[in-house]
Amino acid sequence: MRHAIQDLNQLSDVEFFATVSEGLGHIHEHATSISKQSAVLAAAQANITGVYILRTIAEEEAGKFLILMDAVRCPRNRLSQHLPKFWHHLAKGIYSESVNWSAGSLRQLREIIEEHSKAFYLDGRTTWTGSSGMIAARWRPIPITDDFGFRQNHETIAAVLDEMRSAGELRDQSDETRRRIIEWWRFPMHSIDLGIVEVDQKELREIQKRFFSAPFNPDL
Repeated sequence: MRHAIQDLNQLSDVEFFATVSEGLGHIHEHATSISKQSAVLAAAQANITGVYILRTIAEEEAGKFLILMDAVRCPRNRLSQHLPKFWHHLAKGIYSESVNWSAGSLRQLREIIEEHSKAFYLDGRTTWTGSSGMIAARWRPIPITDDFGFRQNHETIAAVLDEMRSAGELRDQSDETRRRIIEWWRFPMHSIDLGIVEVDQKELREIQKRFFSAPFNPDL
């Protein structure tokens, strides 16, 4: 897998979209399977530790999915900088968690990511091959600066979905699915450094203390 990801930057767009499409399908199946196993354990209330481990793995798989989607939105001249996030645990965790954050601009998202990075210091499917080209054509020319706002993000996603719908690329063309994708597909993060942020050790211990003292809820 590492070799395949590294090679993505060497592929033509046609090959790139086909390879990403295949990868997204595999990741989706793997994440879904792990989530179902986690749900079975949670329902049986037999192994809370096992539930936590499986959910963590499933979340990392979800992070991989979003990282690959951002690879499609990423300009080709930045792709080599973005792809290593696929193997970075912190980056995968941030991508997975990002669906729960509310940010009005990329600048606000950077600030949220910085705070979450501190805490980690010590520790409706579609035919993606055709649609990836539409996503890339729409997103790559857009400068993703700190002033890029949620309205522009939503409008761009909506435009892509409308193109995909017109081309028959969406298997589920319901308005509800369209609304959910627009709501949950966050800002592109290919331009953001997702490395660990160095912080004062005392401050870090307080952050971790609050994090680990929070009660675990198997229903979340």
